[in-house]
Amino acid sequence: MNPVISAQAVELCKFIAANEAIKAHLFMEQSHLPYDVQDLILAALSGLQKLDGKVIEEILEAYCQCSSFDERLLH
Repeated sequence: MNPVISAQAVELCKFIAANEAIKAHLFMEQSHLPYDVQDLILAALSGLQKLDGKVIEEILEAYCQCSSFDERLLH
């Protein structure tokens, strides 16, 4: 798994466990995730019965791959 995604999953897990959805949104915004992807991630996380770092990593990985952000802009 990507170490950046792993670190983001740990932080998101902290925010979600503390019921801090706004802080989670702000964290994802600082990570430059598009708003629609942020909403999809939070919706997927809210459906979890138990917060698990590995599951959060998988959700982040899946939604970051289908992001509308054009990676060519980075080069």
